[in-house]
Amino acid sequence: ERRRILHARVVEAIERLYPDRLTEQVERLAHHTVRGQLWNKAVGYLGDAGRKAVGRSAFRDGASFFEAALGALRHLSEGRESLEQAIDIRISLNNSLYAVGDLHGGLLHLREAADLARKLGDDRRLARALVFIASSVWVTGDALEARELVRSTLVIAEALADRTLTFMANHTLAIVGFLLGDYNE
Repeated sequence: ERRRILHARVVEAIERLYPDRLTEQVERLAHHTVRGQLWNKAVGYLGDAGRKAVGRSAFRDGASFFEAALGALRHLSEGRESLEQAIDIRISLNNSLYAVGDLHGGLLHLREAADLARKLGDDRRLARALVFIASSVWVTGDALEARELVRSTLVIAEALADRTLTFMANHTLAIVGFLLGDYNE
């Protein structure tokens, strides 16, 4: 208990002393928030540390931080905000795992993200998860499933009038069509 309190105090001190330099300290903050059992802050700092690691192409480190963020999320009550964070973290985790060649692990996280998005009724997050699932699925050799997934994504993206998601879906659909020899896609 004493150590937990000390770790929490370290977090408070860093936040107070370096409010405009937290990015430099994000790995330390992530460590101390976990040890201090400051779960809400831990999720944020672990996610930031993961994104910082990915920014320097340290994808394994990024994956470790994102996995730790998912662990910290388990300590929070399940509400809309925590479910949204769980989806976003899983998508980020997939991107790190994809970069190091763990397509299967990333795909598991993406499918969980899609399930959570359906549970929330969050079409934007669902479309993001589906387009990444489609990309992973065609890379692993199932272009037919990828085509169905990306078509579903395209319907959602167009209904949302989300140009970025529409572009991603059309791009993936073109690749899948090429793989299938269907040049009309």
